[in-house]
Amino acid sequence: MYVPNMMDDEAHARIHARQGQGKRVPGRILHVAWQCKEKGSFDLIRAMAHSKAATSCHMVGVVAPENHQLMQSEIESLGLAGRVTLTGPLYGEDLAREFEEASAFVLPTHREGPEGFPMVVLEAMMYGVPVVANNVGNIEEMLTGDNAKPAGRLLDQVDPVDPGELAMKIDELLLSSSEAERLGRNGRERVQDEYLASHVVPNLVALLEGIVGTSGT
Repeated sequence: MYVPNMMDDEAHARIHARQGQGKRVPGRILHVAWQCKEKGSFDLIRAMAHSKAATSCHMVGVVAPENHQLMQSEIESLGLAGRVTLTGPLYGEDLAREFEEASAFVLPTHREGPEGFPMVVLEAMMYGVPVVANNVGNIEEMLTGDNAKPAGRLLDQVDPVDPGELAMKIDELLLSSSEAERLGRNGRERVQDEYLASHVVPNLVALLEGIVGTSGT
């Protein structure tokens, strides 16, 4: 048994109130992470060279100087200048706008990433953005659970990440607006039903009370 991370109810209410204000940019990919090899940043750049449907990719987050130079060189060598943008870290309204405009959120973290229960995946789900991610940590549980309401796609090849497969999974979403909308809607519902603090905290209290009660007998 594990206790998941949780989303603040007030933050969820604010995002819900904004629903419909932002406009999805067709073909826009969003990646929010510390930009480095372990987070799959280079794999995503290479996947953009394979993708037939992704028109732009915004890579949001801190980039170490040595990685910035390597990533920029990779972008230019693959002819992706203008399609892949390293934005640096964004916060508040600027970050909210990125989620609202994204057509898909991508997190191809490596096994050694590491990822446990990445909050950024919950954020994407809360904004109704379908997710493509590597099957590491608890991401499978977050996105698919019992498969009744999947919120995204998982990579089949975990280690190493295959940029060709990553591009294919991205294109599957971008080329089917109805499927992307379904997964995005499922993501919103999964957050509301399973990952809000008002849901997680009572379950945690009940779990702890059960443990205390068992140990006291």
